[in-house]
Amino acid sequence: MMQDKISPRQLTVLTVTALLAPGVDLLPRLAAGVSGGAGWLIPLVSLPALLLWTLLLTSLFKQEGSCLGKKLLQGFGPISGRGITLLYIIWGTLALSAQLGRSSMRLGVVYGPGAGGTLALLVLLLALWSVRKGMGTLCRSGELFWLAMGITVLAVAALSIPQMKWERLLPKWEEIINLPKGAALCLGALSPALFAAALTEKSTRTRGSRGKFLGWTAALCGLLTLLLGGMIGQLGGRLTAKLAHPFFIMVQGLSLQGAIARLEALALALWLMADYCCFGLLLAGVGKLAGKKRERRVPVEAALLALLIQKWTSLEELVELGGVLLGWVLPVLLWLRIQWMERRTSCGERG
Repeated sequence: MMQDKISPRQLTVLTVTALLAPGVDLLPRLAAGVSGGAGWLIPLVSLPALLLWTLLLTSLFKQEGSCLGKKLLQGFGPISGRGITLLYIIWGTLALSAQLGRSSMRLGVVYGPGAGGTLALLVLLLALWSVRKGMGTLCRSGELFWLAMGITVLAVAALSIPQMKWERLLPKWEEIINLPKGAALCLGALSPALFAAALTEKSTRTRGSRGKFLGWTAALCGLLTLLLGGMIGQLGGRLTAKLAHPFFIMVQGLSLQGAIARLEALALALWLMADYCCFGLLLAGVGKLAGKKRERRVPVEAALLALLIQKWTSLEELVELGGVLLGWVLPVLLWLRIQWMERRTSCGERG
């Protein structure tokens, strides 16, 4: 893998674009299943925790050359650190396989199961080629794709307004009290973004990066709120929770009069860009965590394993559990551990 430098903005744009893939495949079912009609509020309820998480990560990886793998070794020692790093690689491979399966199913609704699986596989291979060629290639693609994806989300949200029944968006009390639980599930679904932290060693630091990270986090929550609001406003909370592909059903009812009658094929084709970024982020992350000697080989192995196990029925539960434990709990413990070590070293120098 080429050791090209990437900017924090490039890495952030890539991550936000990548999260739009599970944002339409996984989040609607989780949000509406827990909070019903109030599910569209879950990204907004999750925003404070996401902002705190972003601040924690920027504090943890503020030094030039730091990355997730190095911090795990620093915080937990060589033996435990390598063991936890292996868990992250396994979790990343499972998350890759789960998203590959979701992408295949989403595309299969329009193009048929065989064609959908083939298209998802081709996108995975393209992402693998980009990762092996260099992070610069992947990140530059992410910058281009982000603009297209942002415009697509805004266009879908605008076209869905005439189709919405606004009373479906009015939350009920029993739905509101479940928002914290839904927010926790949302945070778990978005936690694969942590794999960007494995790549920060190649990132060049710029002044004001922390504020930009927070801004992009808010932008992601805003886009997810628009998407969930469009789905629940058209379909209702109960139906959104039951449907396997509520995003497809929502887009199916949209049209541009006089131009395009059916937009679902176009929208799902555009969402391949988010799949590409998601696959690339996870592949690059597991490769970087594996170390320099295995950095080119492990992404290939992860892609092959993800392809083999994508039909595993317990995959989603393991990824969600890993999202909570490895995506949120362990980074907090790592930050506390390193803070304690730094204060102990500082006190020792003073003494």
